[in-house]
Amino acid sequence: MARMHDVRQAGFKVHQLAKESKDAIFQAALRVAGQAIRTGRMREHAMVASDYAIKVINLKFPDNMAAVKNEQEWQIRTLN
Repeated sequence: MARMHDVRQAGFKVHQLAKESKDAIFQAALRVAGQAIRTGRMREHAMVASDYAIKVINLKFPDNMAAVKNEQEWQIRTLN
């Protein structure tokens, strides 16, 4: 079992990688992962992770509301 300190540090490391990335999509995807890791410490991070996932879709498929809707519906079905 991981200590909360270790979970927190792992999240920080992933976010540091995101800061260093020059690719906006990869950066947002890393932020999804970082927030997901941090849910082990505080469940409220799950909402931030889901928001970053929508950002990834918006960056990958600009102005494609169908893609955003698909992601949102997947999140609702899967993450409840």
